[in-house]
Amino acid sequence: MRVNRIGRTPEISDEEIILAGERLIERQRKVSGFALRKEVGNKGFPKRLFEVWSAHMESFKEPQNTTGEPLPTVLANLLDDATSAIAKQLQEITHQANSKANELAQIKIDAAFERITQREKALDLEIADAMSAVESLEEQNESLDRALTEQTSRANSFEKRLAVAEKEIEFHLEATIDLKAEKDGLMKMLVVSECDAPKLSEIELSSEEEPLF
Repeated sequence: MRVNRIGRTPEISDEEIILAGERLIERQRKVSGFALRKEVGNKGFPKRLFEVWSAHMESFKEPQNTTGEPLPTVLANLLDDATSAIAKQLQEITHQANSKANELAQIKIDAAFERITQREKALDLEIADAMSAVESLEEQNESLDRALTEQTSRANSFEKRLAVAEKEIEFHLEATIDLKAEKDGLMKMLVVSECDAPKLSEIELSSEEEPLF
């Protein structure tokens, strides 16, 4: 049935507006008043175009039944029982899930605590080994210090003995030189005395031959 319109005939019909909106939807474009106006060739007012499109979309919606009839008593009781049973089951499931989560959390906490405890024990052992190594090194250092002190003392004593020995050697050298000089002097005196011995004999003989008065 044709609807008689009062006033000026619109530039764009409702059918054209609806077709334009469907084309926009096919291209996955948002349908708005300005988009419809551009789609129909920049004709008409965006407000009217969008109102026509909105009315078209509302016609596809199913009317809601707001006058719901009450359920029969048997069905209502069954629904209440089912609701209570479901609620009870959900409560039990929630409680079990919570208990399980707490157990898992406690297991994780215990495992983490055990790991920490084992790590602390390992660290204690490592620290004890390190302290033992340090003590051993300190003892070795003290032993080396004592050995070094002894060696230093021996070196000092050796130096003193060496100095004394050098002085004794020097003294003996000087004494040897003096003895040699003395020996040389004696040898010279001996040679001189041997040379003078014949002369002395002649003097003695001549003195014996002279007459006595």
